[in-house]
Amino acid sequence: KQHAERVRRRRAPPPRPAARRGGALVITVTLVDTNVYEAVVGDRVHRVRMAPDCHRRLSAGAFTHEWVIVQALRLLLEREPGAELPMELDMADLSRRLPDFDAEVARRLHRH
Repeated sequence: KQHAERVRRRRAPPPRPAARRGGALVITVTLVDTNVYEAVVGDRVHRVRMAPDCHRRLSAGAFTHEWVIVQALRLLLEREPGAELPMELDMADLSRRLPDFDAEVARRLHRH
């Protein structure tokens, strides 16, 4: 006699409110591949590319890649508060698209 196995489907958990610490949005960044990072912003996951030359240009090598990305994402969120970040970002594209991006990220890095 064969027993049919039941496949239990788990319900997706209800959406969580964006993770915040002391009122500030929590952003975590993790290296997942060469020059590719996973950035968790609240409850959304984004893929961010940052080439070594972009990292050097933004931070002069003085800060981790992850910290540079955190500061860049904070800048983007502050500039467009209600907008959602794209699921995939390339830091070099942001530098080309936003004229003061490099200078503003560098300023933020040295402020913290």
